[in-house]
Amino acid sequence: MTERSLDSLSPFEIRRRCRKHLVFVDNHGVVDVFPDVRRMAATGCPVEWNLVGESAGETDDPCIDALISAKRSWPHVGDSDALRMYLEHQPMGTHLYIAASWVSARSLARIAEMVGYAKEDIQIRGYGQKYQKVFCIACYTINPIGDAPTVICRQCGKMISVSDHYSRRLDAVLGYLMLNNKTKKENP
Repeated sequence: MTERSLDSLSPFEIRRRCRKHLVFVDNHGVVDVFPDVRRMAATGCPVEWNLVGESAGETDDPCIDALISAKRSWPHVGDSDALRMYLEHQPMGTHLYIAASWVSARSLARIAEMVGYAKEDIQIRGYGQKYQKVFCIACYTINPIGDAPTVICRQCGKMISVSDHYSRRLDAVLGYLMLNNKTKKENP
């Protein structure tokens, strides 16, 4: 639930044995990725810059622009058909580096995995709230998450603790029941 996760603070591990580097960034990740792009270009493999989001930031640094072999813009990550086609036509040995909001990053990673990229070929540096939904284990309802570490289930009224156990199938984290808490119906 933090504004910036530990993943976002560490540099990408640059793969030296690859054929191409694909960088996906949004407004939050543009500046943080510049040192990584320099290291990617030093491998001698082409680096493609992909801007994600409506107002995705441009590179105003001529040194970085000189290192990038191509630029593309993806205003809507939900446009999975176009992204799928783009990723399918990349050469074998292409690595993805994603520096974007967690929602966009997970969507991009899912599309890449569907077309055959291995998890080892995808690195994510996420920003913002990591999870959007929590799954109540008492009544099996999916609830939105705020900034608090606990949520009151909208279906059963029980207090649930937000965990870090993520379900890809549900696109939600598991919510554990808090003991010794009254439900909404028992409160005066």
